[in-house]
Amino acid sequence: MSNLKAKYPLRELSIKDFELMCYELLQSTDKYFQLEYLGASMKSHNTDIIGSYEDVDGQVKKIAFEVKHWFKFNRESLIKDLHNRAVTLNGYSRLIYITSVDVSDSDFMAIQKAGQGYSGISIELMDATAIFELLEKNLKVGSKYFTKLKIQLRNRNIKLIGSIISIVVALIYGLWSADYTNNASSLDQHIRSVESTLSNLKTLETDLSKIKKDMDELQATSLAIQQEYERAQLLKSLTKEQLIAVNSAVTYQSWPMTFLNGFIGFIIGIATSVLGNVVYDYFKKRKELQNNE
Repeated sequence: MSNLKAKYPLRELSIKDFELMCYELLQSTDKYFQLEYLGASMKSHNTDIIGSYEDVDGQVKKIAFEVKHWFKFNRESLIKDLHNRAVTLNGYSRLIYITSVDVSDSDFMAIQKAGQGYSGISIELMDATAIFELLEKNLKVGSKYFTKLKIQLRNRNIKLIGSIISIVVALIYGLWSADYTNNASSLDQHIRSVESTLSNLKTLETDLSKIKKDMDELQATSLAIQQEYERAQLLKSLTKEQLIAVNSAVTYQSWPMTFLNGFIGFIIGIATSVLGNVVYDYFKKRKELQNNE
């Protein structure tokens, strides 16, 4: 059954295409004749398809088909529809509901039981399993409605997978980029440490000046202090502007990295757009089928 569902994705058909496909499948059998598709625009007979058949005694009788393209089977909705519809089908011997979803045995029994209250008309049900059997016997009809549709679904799946892969790659890049930024932050901390050291050196400069004044008479010591003082002065020459230049050099981002960041953002934008369209189409189709109940 799962293979047939993949081969014939009924849920992906529009309501109109599903009704027309059912009409063509009924035409391909030898059970019914004089079939006429009425559709939503011609429901003067209050049903989708009408036709004739021969009973076991060879008598020609009228039959009606109501097509229900649903997202999932709704027993209550169908029984309610049956109550509203069966009483208007005067002259018809059979009413067959055709649905695009699977129907459980308990649902089959409930519908048959509900139909027993209408004398003179037999209520029947064809679910997805019966449609798959007809499609397997009429490959031409199946090819007409599903060949192009499956190509569209395959392209959609490729776009979906591509979008997911793009987003995953972008997330991995984001984690790597964050780690790279953390490393750059460590370098910033080193620079702040240098700035703190320079501040301490300024204090050291003041202290050295006082010591130099107090020990001016000691030439040897004075010479050593003078040398330390000159080294401190060299370190002091690393000005605030130079620190900014060093920080810019550490945090500088090369043009390939800038381009890569922009490209990754572009890919994420496209991927999320495609993913959004796929999700929107899915819920739009689901809402359409639910509203058809």
